[in-house]
Amino acid sequence: ANTILDGITITGGNANGAYPDDRGGGMYCVSSSPTVTNCTFSGNTGGTGSGGGGGMYFEYSSPKVTNCSIVNNSATYGGGGMYNYNGSPNVTNCIFDNNITNIEGGGTYNAIGSPTYTSCIFIDNDAIEGGGMYNNDGSLAVIDCTFNSNEARDNGGGIANDSGPLSVTN
Repeated sequence: ANTILDGITITGGNANGAYPDDRGGGMYCVSSSPTVTNCTFSGNTGGTGSGGGGGMYFEYSSPKVTNCSIVNNSATYGGGGMYNYNGSPNVTNCIFDNNITNIEGGGTYNAIGSPTYTSCIFIDNDAIEGGGMYNNDGSLAVIDCTFNSNEARDNGGGIANDSGPLSVTN
């Protein structure tokens, strides 16, 4: 909870090892809740097998991510830009642009937790399902966000909600 990243750029990261080193090309956090502000995650790759989170990977974590750019990242398994599993991330004023994955959640993948996205922009992200965002069995809140030109080859160009409550406001 005391970890703060402010104003840095993480680029060119490549999580291409065996588990757990196949997750979080730019940033990997398990059971932690950092504050990430005014940062850029660009050109990172997550996963060679079942790993995800090209730009950022959070597991059992509740980070505060504010005023960040998550752009041009890719992941083999879920969350081209960001992957959240069983946590409650609070993501505010961030842009998810041109992230891609071979499965779900081009911009972001959420599972089991209670993420909140406020005033975020999801643009030109690509996935099989949930081009902009994918939610699986979590309680997702999306407030004042914009989804534009995201692509899903199966369903949910903007948002795909597999299960769990989804609240979209404004």
